Amino acid sequence: MKASTRNRAVSFLLLSLVFLAGCKTVMLASGIAGFDPMSYFHDPVNMTEKNYATADYLADRGRGFVKPYHKIKALPLQDFQEPRIITYFGKETPKQVGERLIQLGYNVDLSEVWTEVNKAYAPAPQPVTNDPDFILAGSYVRKTSSLDVTVRIQDARTGIERAVFSYSVPRRGDIRKGSEPKPVIYRTTPAN
Repeated sequence: MKASTRNRAVSFLLLSLVFLAGCKTVMLASGIAGFDPMSYFHDPVNMTEKNYATADYLADRGRGFVKPYHKIKALPLQDFQEPRIITYFGKETPKQVGERLIQLGYNVDLSEVWTEVNKAYAPAPQPVTNDPDFILAGSYVRKTSSLDVTVRIQDARTGIERAVFSYSVPRRGDIRKGSEPKPVIYRTTPAN
């Protein structure tokens, strides 16, 4: 049997199997369409490592403006689609960046971004909340398969950004869960 005849025969068999399967194939294909096979081949993202690298970059870029004796207030990251709702990811990212800045010798107030009590990183000794010199803040955008994150240190008085770092992470697993805003229910009538 010639190779071209064999290829035609194999193609005919495959097509007939698809047509014979009918609805089952359509159902299987629709189930596979939402499945991302590449998600199983990616290494998990270490967000602590990524946030510590962000802090190192911000400290390096802001070196001429932000000194260790300046007071820095960490604020939660804003979700671009839901800016009024604070998520776990929105608090955890600046907390980890702030923890690294503390390790580098900076005076950072983490009171607005606590996700759990950690005695190793107690709030700054001075009441930074009242009059910070700089703000550690940022935002993130939830896309279909990724999360675009921007973290910045800006002057609290003028609003000028002194250091900015942006990165993108795949949006799956814990990152997906932590970046989704939790529903908030507001009571519109007085409670009895």
